Amino acid sequence: MAQQQNKKRKKKNTAKPTKKKQNVKVEVSPEKLDGEKETIVVSKKNEVAKSEKKTKSEKTKPTKKAARNEKPGLFMRGINFLKDVRTELKKVTWLTPDELMKSTGVVAGIVTLATLYTWIIDSGLGALAAMILGNK
Repeated sequence: MAQQQNKKRKKKNTAKPTKKKQNVKVEVSPEKLDGEKETIVVSKKNEVAKSEKKTKSEKTKPTKKAARNEKPGLFMRGINFLKDVRTELKKVTWLTPDELMKSTGVVAGIVTLATLYTWIIDSGLGALAAMILGNK
């Protein structure tokens, strides 16, 4: 049994031929790059590595108008919230007056029964405690 499993494993683990890896040399000078980012582009051929540097001044800064468009102000967010609330309330399935009265009656009945049950148990335990402690 173990030999059959080993044969199956050997079949599964057959290696596929791989491509030859090419050696690529990349040289980076150990200079300090104050505020500069360096991107190294390496090709598969034996070519010299290319380097592109970006300084802080070359970076694109967002304009004031673009910054305002990212996040609306407090007043607009409040208006958008109220619009969303209105849209969601339109999706709600509301009860008819008859269904509302029946549901209210069921809830009131269950609350009344739970209250009576709690009152009876409380009165019984209170009388039992009074008998044990000897209070009349």
